[in-house]
Amino acid sequence: YKWYEIQDTIDYYEEFEKPKIMWPEIAGSARFAYDDTGYYANNKVFIIPDGTQYLLGLLNSSLLRFFIDNNCTHLQGNRSNFSGIFVRRTPIRTIDFNKPSEKAIHNKLVTLVERMLDLHKKTAALPLSAEREKMERDIAVTDEKIDDIVYGLYGITDEERIVIENRKRN
Repeated sequence: YKWYEIQDTIDYYEEFEKPKIMWPEIAGSARFAYDDTGYYANNKVFIIPDGTQYLLGLLNSSLLRFFIDNNCTHLQGNRSNFSGIFVRRTPIRTIDFNKPSEKAIHNKLVTLVERMLDLHKKTAALPLSAEREKMERDIAVTDEKIDDIVYGLYGITDEERIVIENRKRN
């Protein structure tokens, strides 16, 4: 055995090399990132191995971030504990791929999430400029489109949406 093998089982290390969804344990808000580069993280980051863009879109939507935020432990300094035990409670809307309408919604959401990932990657490489501001507006519009789809998937009413949106602004 190598020295590190004695302290912990290592049969999970390959999970880090797969495409995955990652999120920090302690943060100001629930936020989820997609990694397809094989990034390794420490024990303050949780991962969902084989995480999909569909799941990423759900988790980063205003609706599920509202749910997660209301089900986690709040800490001092406007921070929260987003441990796996809290995120695991999140209701994930599954798609019936035998229904063409649901498959179309899934595909549209995945396309928007892929666009969002691309926009963020491009924006991060730009200095402050008119072009960067335009891309940030595109990100906001794409985010709203994702929210619209997710609200529809979960059957959220206009009144419920107002509550969620008002909470998001505060």
